[in-house]
Amino acid sequence: MMTPKLLDELSRYPAFPDTARTLIAVAGIDAAAALIAKWPGQEPSIPSQVGGSKSTRSQYLWSRLVDVIGYPAAAKIVEHFRGADLQIPNCKAVIS
Repeated sequence: MMTPKLLDELSRYPAFPDTARTLIAVAGIDAAAALIAKWPGQEPSIPSQVGGSKSTRSQYLWSRLVDVIGYPAAAKIVEHFRGADLQIPNCKAVIS
């Protein structure tokens, strides 16, 4: 399971994904590790605004994001990736 400590150790390897580095820079290592542990290799659609837009899907995605990483980190992710499909790395290339 991905932990902040393991993610920090893996970040020292050349094969560490740029997307993981970006997640760490935007939301912090704890949130990045939680996203990688919960949704490795997935591409969730990030809501276009904090709290989700008026659509049910956007509100659902916002609530799932908050459940996984908490409100402050989720808000940072939304502010940075607004409306994009966020590729969550699985870091397999670094581990193997």
